[in-house]
Amino acid sequence: MDIGSLIRKEFTASGFDLHQEQLDSLAHLLKELKRWNRRMNLTGLKTDEAMVRVLLLGSAAFLSAPSFSGGQRIMDLGSGGGFPGIPLKVLSPELEVTLVEAREKKVAFLKHIVRQLKLADTLCLRARAEELGARAEMRGRFDVVTARAAGKLGPALCAAAPLLSDGGLFITIKGTDYASQMEAAGEAASCNGMEFLRVVSPRWAGEEQGIHLLVFKKGLL
Repeated sequence: MDIGSLIRKEFTASGFDLHQEQLDSLAHLLKELKRWNRRMNLTGLKTDEAMVRVLLLGSAAFLSAPSFSGGQRIMDLGSGGGFPGIPLKVLSPELEVTLVEAREKKVAFLKHIVRQLKLADTLCLRARAEELGARAEMRGRFDVVTARAAGKLGPALCAAAPLLSDGGLFITIKGTDYASQMEAAGEAASCNGMEFLRVVSPRWAGEEQGIHLLVFKKGLL
């Protein structure tokens, strides 16, 4: 099965109705990811099925969290190969997206794919997440900060908090062991003016995929 047909099959089974342009963009993203992956480490996933389910559907899962709407400013911390930021932009073109990645080679890939897909209002920024909060032009600018590979929750919350506007959301994806990090995350959240809001566990095709979105909100609930 070609990559486009596989994406359509998996997304349809998961309740998504893709337009042809979205389908073509997601297929091109994975084709370029695989091509570039031959000379740099963008993903350790080996099969098309895994890339569609983990990278594309895993990114689409962020749309299950609350408060995504037109014109919002989204920052994707540690974007790597562009996940979840690029699929989110493809699926919700009205979003303004800033992709943040510390490694120069990966930023080169991000800039390449943004050009290839002609994504408007999409910025690729080479920076370390924990340094961005010190920049005046970044503080309080974003409605949502996402992180797919955030590592420990505490440091991720500390990095995200100064970037968010009041009422803004930090959303990160975790596996089934997320509960073990929640105590430390709660302490980091309260120290940074944030509160835990909810866990969102999307179900696709009637089966639990082991994906949990942890949603934190800046400011009072």
